[in-house]
Amino acid sequence: LYPRVTVAEYHQMIADGIFEDGEPIELIEGYLVLKMSHNSPHASAVRKLNRLFLKLVPSGWVVQCQLPVTFADSEPEPDFAFLRGDESDFDTKHPTPGEIGLVVEAADSSRYADRTEKLRMYARAGIAVYWIVNVSD
Repeated sequence: LYPRVTVAEYHQMIADGIFEDGEPIELIEGYLVLKMSHNSPHASAVRKLNRLFLKLVPSGWVVQCQLPVTFADSEPEPDFAFLRGDESDFDTKHPTPGEIGLVVEAADSSRYADRTEKLRMYARAGIAVYWIVNVSD
């Protein structure tokens, strides 16, 4: 097995330029994981959901799309996260579980991982509401 990486070590790797900005890597339960490529149905679903969520997000909340959230041993980039607060609250840090009200993953080819590994990770982090949008069905 590969050695696990802490969130602090992951952030240091980013700061040291080991990973470039936008590189398709997430920290999932201590492991560096390549993110899935976005096929056309997934991209279409994310665009449609983004338009809908931006219309529906209530005052005092922020919706972010495909950006990091930080947990004790993970830093995933869910398709959407609804965050308590104002956009400026996240200028110098990523959202943490106490600031997250809802996480949404659009699942097409990633359905198995979203229903198992990511479900477990979000539950362990204390995310109470996790939606999976089944793109193909």
